[in-house]
Formats: sequence, C-alpha cells, structure tokens
Amino acid sequence: MVAAAAGRSIPPGAFRPAAPVTAVAYDNPIPGFGTRNCINLRLWAAKPGKEFDLEAFNSAAPESPAAAGDTIDITVDAETDAAYTVISVKAANKPGLLTSITALFRDLGVDVGKAAVEGDDARVDDKFYVRTLSGGKLDDAKAAEAVKALDALLRSKPSSTDVSRPKFEATGQGQSGKARLYTLMDTYMKNDVLSIQEDIVNHVEYTMARSRVNFDNFEAYQATAFSLRDRLIERWNDTQTWFKEKDPKRVYYLSMEFLMGRSLLNTLYNLDIKDAYAEALAELGYDLETLAELERDAALGNGGLGRLAACFLDSMATLNLPAWGYGIRYQYGMFRQTIQNGFQHEQPDYWLTFGNPWEIERLIVQYSIKFYGHVSVVNEDGKQLFRWNAGETTKADATYRDVAKWTRMSIMGTAGSGKFSTDRTIDEYAKQIWHAEPCPVPQPGAKTAVADVSK
Repeated sequence: MVAAAAGRSIPPGAFRPAAPVTAVAYDNPIPGFGTRNCINLRLWAAKPGKEFDLEAFNSAAPESPAAAGDTIDITVDAETDAAYTVISVKAANKPGLLTSITALFRDLGVDVGKAAVEGDDARVDDKFYVRTLSGGKLDDAKAAEAVKALDALLRSKPSSTDVSRPKFEATGQGQSGKARLYTLMDTYMKNDVLSIQEDIVNHVEYTMARSRVNFDNFEAYQATAFSLRDRLIERWNDTQTWFKEKDPKRVYYLSMEFLMGRSLLNTLYNLDIKDAYAEALAELGYDLETLAELERDAALGNGGLGRLAACFLDSMATLNLPAWGYGIRYQYGMFRQTIQNGFQHEQPDYWLTFGNPWEIERLIVQYSIKFYGHVSVVNEDGKQLFRWNAGETTKADATYRDVAKWTRMSIMGTAGSGKFSTDRTIDEYAKQIWHAEPCPVPQPGAKTAVADVSK
C-alpha cells in the first residue's frame, strides 16, 4: 500500500496482518486439449498449517487374486445369433485385456456390437458379438484372422510402446552425467493398464507410505491424482524447456480468482486416457467415478471472473500459446453458508485439510513482500522521483498447480459465466492484441534445431 502524498506515513496497524506473511509458490501445469503443450499457473499463498484426520486411513482393499492356468479357448459361432458372429474367449486374465481385445477388433475392421463379460479376476469368459463394418457376419477367412490375432494377443505379455520425448539443448546437458540422466528420462510414461496400476500402487507405498494391500477410496484417489500429475509434469517440463529454447513472446494472465473446479476427470479427458485409467482402477477394485467424487473443489474463486480466468488458461494451453497464469492460493477461498435465526453465517471451507495432490510446492522460489512505510521524494539526474520506503519486509514463496482442463467443457462454462467485451476469440486476441504466436512442443521423438544432447 502506497500513501497518496509524499512523506505521509501509513499507520502500521491499519493493514497489519494477523501473523507475519511467508508466501509459498504452488505451480500448476495446465495442459491443452489435443496438444502436448502444458502451460503454468503459479499461485501464491501464505504457507498454511495442515490438519489431518486419520480415521479414514484404515480400510482394506481386496487381496491380489491367485494365479490361474494359461489355457486358451477361442470359439466362433455364426449360427446362434441372427445378426452377429459370436466369438467366445476363455483365458487367463491380465491387466487391460478387455481394452486390448476391443482395440484388436477395431484394428481388424470388426465392429463389436455388444459383449458379455464374465469370469473372475483370475480368468475371463467373455463373448463378443461382432460383425463387419458393412453390417454383415464375418466370413470364414475373417473369422480365422480374428482367432489367430486373438491367440497371439492372449499369449503375449502385457506391454506398451515407448513414446520418445523431444530432445532439447539445455545448459549443462553436455556433461556426461547429465547426458546420462537425459537418456534415462527420454521416453514418456506408459499409459497401458498395467503401467498405470504400477504407478498408482507405487504412489500408495512410496509417496503416501501406505500399505499397497490396505488403502481406502480416498487414498486410491490421491494415488491416482499423483500418477496423473507425473504425466502432467513430463509435458510441463518439455513445454517450459521448449519455451526457454525458442524464447517466444509470452502472455502473463493475472487474476484474483481461478475457478478451476475439479481436476481428476478433466485431466483424464485432456490426456485421452480415461478408459485406460477406468479399467486399471476397476481391476484394482475401485470405481473411477466414485474416486472422482472424493476430490474437493479448489477454493480459488467463486464467480464468473474466476471461471473466465480458468477458461482463458484452458484455451491458451490448447492453442499452444506460451502463457503463464498468476494468482493467489487461498487457504479458505470460499465459505460454507449456514442460516441461524434467519441470519447468514459463514463457515470456512477447509479444502486443504488433506493437502492438494495437484500442486507442486516451490520452497526455493521466495520473494520479499513489503508492507507499510512511506513515500519519499528524491531527485536523480534532474528528475523528481517518488520512492516507496517499506516499513516491514517478509518472504514470499511460490506454488504451482497442475490442473488439467478439457477445453471444450471449459468454453461451454464461459458462456454461462460472462461474455467477452468484443467478439474476438482467444486466437484473435493472441494475434491482434497480444501479438503472441503459438509455440507447440515438438512431436515425440523429434529433434529440435539444436544438437542432439545425447551425443
């Protein structure tokens, strides 16, 4: 706060906070829809104390099933159903099998009309009602091709193809040790069902220090969120490295509110891995929709401007614009309303009681925040300057928040929260007003214009 006239002091008690202020930076990577770019939302907050309720940490998860035999039985029935060819599959179950079979039929040009899924965790006993894309039953040749492909799939081990990350040139990567580190992290995390399950269970045990055979729904939600944040961080790091390398003109969006909503389902839609996560959790004994309901809304805004700010970030990420968002990380950003004797009473919203798995706390990013003081007049080089002399200085840290948004849903939300001052789109604002150009991250495995750091 600066005084209106030079030399006039501001009474320290007028704006004094209840306690010394130490601001913490929380980083939140925000991916775009249909792109590998992931921009950042940095929120600043006074570092809060955390309260924990340990009563919810004692429920048991289902035990792992016993291994079953590897007998494979595939039969084709073209007579029972008038419209479909029925292919029955009996085999040992494995992670992601249902998704893999349906993907196989799709690759073969076979349409799955319906499926009867039976069996247990150890073995599958499924029937697939299939037909050609033209609507007819499978002929003998096509049926034989499907049986052969299914047999190969059922005998294979769970695996997925590595997706290489773009190669960048960054300071210090020419050193042999850092070049080795670069090659160890040169592929993106796998998104097959087995890899997702391993990531979730690893976070249960190593991040949350819980038993991998004894964690409840809320802990399953937190571990799932951490595993998704890992995938966001990969994209976010690549995006920031690419921006630093290309040095484009950037857009910085400042807002007092960012009404981001819930992140779990939006992240899954944005990264296009919702089906894989749903199946991975189902095989672990958890329901994705149930876990999604356990997430608390981020209490960072409560109105149309906050929703509009969130939509701006979603759109800029999807348009590959080099952008950052800056805001305030409210510990009690919204309130719960109660009516007592006909009067409204506000209760704080303890949305951070159990922490926020989408955030990245940056304790090394700290800035001095100045309060009170007075304004003095000085002359430098014949010019009269006004200088603010702070009466008190405290520290501020940064926090980044990983919030993924499905842009199409966000744009629909914008229409209900407010209107743009003109008919310009975000893309038009970027080109005509901000003069900022898209800066898409190179495709996986692509080399940038600089030398390959692995050499």
